[in-house]
Amino acid sequence: MVGSKRLGVAERWFCRFSTALAEQGIPVELAIRAGSELERVDLPLHLHRLPFRTVWDPISRKAVSRLIRRIKPNIVRT
Repeated sequence: MVGSKRLGVAERWFCRFSTALAEQGIPVELAIRAGSELERVDLPLHLHRLPFRTVWDPISRKAVSRLIRRIKPNIVRT
């Protein structure tokens, strides 16, 4: 999960790391901020677009909780 608007160093690492995991056969799904620069990156992975407005945004907290309940990941990395 990455809630950034812009594509910086951490976001580029996130893309490389996620792609490398997928290349090893590990199932990877990404949650990104809707409308962020990450939407324009060509990633061969499933993207979930979430609000990620602020840290205390109750809408985003509910969206994250719903996504986790739905896909039941073994690990959540933020």
